[in-house]
Amino acid sequence: MPRQIDRDELRAKLADPEVRLLDAQAPGWYEREHLPGAVRGRIDDPDATLAELGDDLDAEIVVYCWNAACTASELAAKMLEGRGYRNVRRYTAGKQDWLHAGLPIEGTENDLNPATDDRASRASRAR
Repeated sequence: MPRQIDRDELRAKLADPEVRLLDAQAPGWYEREHLPGAVRGRIDDPDATLAELGDDLDAEIVVYCWNAACTASELAAKMLEGRGYRNVRRYTAGKQDWLHAGLPIEGTENDLNPATDDRASRASRAR
């Protein structure tokens, strides 16, 4: 079972280039916005995901999705563990928690201020 990681610990770990961050959200969300340095996880294509992460089975990998209700990060973490990765963690609070804390994002909507914008207001502006 993957251990959890909270926002503060994740922020500190992102300074380490050896820590890998995997966005397990549904297709389209990674391109739209993701945590800095994250790579796109593809549960439907585990080989592509593994190619992004490399073959160091001891590397620390943090998986996240939108929030605690999103199960994609759990599925991705279990898949990684099943493939032999030994240091997988879940940022269960997810991108929603990151945005609510006003922390930076990357992607096609990275010019938005996450402290004042939520997903619903972004979606309404895109129409």
